[in-house]
Amino acid sequence: MRLCVSVPVCLLATCALLPAAQGAELTLISSSFEKERPVGFRVGASYSYTYKTAMITRESLPYFQSPSTMADVLANYRVPAGQSLSRTEVIPDLIYTQRRQTLTVGGFLGIVQAIQLGVELPLVLVDERQYDLDPRAGWNRCNIGSWGCIAASSSTYLDGIYPIEPADQTGSLIFRPPLRGGSGADMIDTLNISLTGSPLYQKRDPSKPTWVIGVEAQISIGTIMQYDVTRLRLPADSKLVEQSVLNSPEAQRGWNGVSEGLHRFILRTALSRRFRTFDPYFGLWYMLPVPRTEAGSPWQTDYGFQQKRSMPQHKAGVTFGTEIIPLENKAKGHRLSIDLRGALNVSFLGRGYSEAWELLAASNALICDDETALPPPFNYQDNNARPGITGVTQGTFNPACRAPLSQNIPGDTRARLVNPSPSYRQPYSGLTAIADYVSFTADLGVVLKLFRHLRLRAAFTYQRDQGHVITMDDAGTTNYADRNSLNGGRACIPNRVDLNCPVDWNPLYRAVINQPGRRYRVDDVNVFGGSAMLQVYY
Repeated sequence: MRLCVSVPVCLLATCALLPAAQGAELTLISSSFEKERPVGFRVGASYSYTYKTAMITRESLPYFQSPSTMADVLANYRVPAGQSLSRTEVIPDLIYTQRRQTLTVGGFLGIVQAIQLGVELPLVLVDERQYDLDPRAGWNRCNIGSWGCIAASSSTYLDGIYPIEPADQTGSLIFRPPLRGGSGADMIDTLNISLTGSPLYQKRDPSKPTWVIGVEAQISIGTIMQYDVTRLRLPADSKLVEQSVLNSPEAQRGWNGVSEGLHRFILRTALSRRFRTFDPYFGLWYMLPVPRTEAGSPWQTDYGFQQKRSMPQHKAGVTFGTEIIPLENKAKGHRLSIDLRGALNVSFLGRGYSEAWELLAASNALICDDETALPPPFNYQDNNARPGITGVTQGTFNPACRAPLSQNIPGDTRARLVNPSPSYRQPYSGLTAIADYVSFTADLGVVLKLFRHLRLRAAFTYQRDQGHVITMDDAGTTNYADRNSLNGGRACIPNRVDLNCPVDWNPLYRAVINQPGRRYRVDDVNVFGGSAMLQVYY
């Protein structure tokens, strides 16, 4: 009988999404009813710490900027006086930092020969994040340490995404979200149940490799991450504050949760074959997410066909590496091995929690109504505003955020929906459409086995993510039947989302972050992790 001696170790903040791989043990499973060993099992725990940094950058067209920032951008790219820069560039804005500590406990049992059942519970002890000004924000020419000057050139400040006051900036920190994890349902994301079988096993037939096939269900049971600060930012008599109280009377629902609100179903397969002191391996996996849609979940609302990207990101990956075994005493059950591993993982286009989600969820600039004036620099006169409203609102840019026709507003001649859109007067969840990207992971682990029943593992992991856009919601769609009649008989502009045709519009579209030339990106994403694991097996 060959015993599985692997507990998935959370080496990365996203480890719950990925199948565990402990070197060649990727292909080992607990097995029972073998000759002389009726039961095979393993139990253990692992601790991991990760430190993640990323640059939150912004697409920029100079004519979308304030005059001072436009001058800085043009100067950075050495554009001659009197000429313009028509192309979109990516400019620095913020620096994101995340520290996360996770404890994973699990047990695995061989239910028959070469088939195991596993149960794991990752517990997030601490998840803390913060946003700092990038000293190069806006490509400005401020002196080192002149944080007020730097803040005044940050597009996040200039667009009112987060209410900072440049004159008050004495350091780089602008925003630290609530501390997440730590106790109760707030520290839980998923309960993981897996079933793995081995059609081929080298231990039984030395002429063949070991091949395993597995399926895992990661059932989301924890508190879903949310962050609604509407009642902290707006007057108490605001309609949005009233809706926020109806949504969450306790005011801080989800503020300490760590769950993304996704059930994840993972299919995986792997091969390995040992050659004396080398045990190379190769594995493939695919993850299918299914959102939780119970009351209160940010995934609950159906925003209609206009939201073309409503599903969460699917993920897939390949793991490869080798275990090197310089010391081994089979008679006593001692072994020292070095695990060298790499992985390439793909996150496909879809909705999710980006690095900037809490920053966006806390933003007054993303309010969806037509009464609350947006922050500067948008406070110019809207010639087609709701009667009695000065300045501009989200309804200026998205008819789905205008008061519906069902609300009788005398003198209001704007194009409006018959009934309110699903996002009307609702807080912005922070979930956005995220572009697809590739991640590379490198892992160095040292594994020590003692007396056939005890195993220790320590590892260091580095992950690098490809830069990608994190606010990719489309304005809407024109590809639906009876377009003119559904929009009150208006002659809608063909092949163009039309302000005079409110049915065209995606209720989640926000021009300030979704319009090409203003979209947010993450770049220079690095994750450093360390882990330690203790396991008893038989």
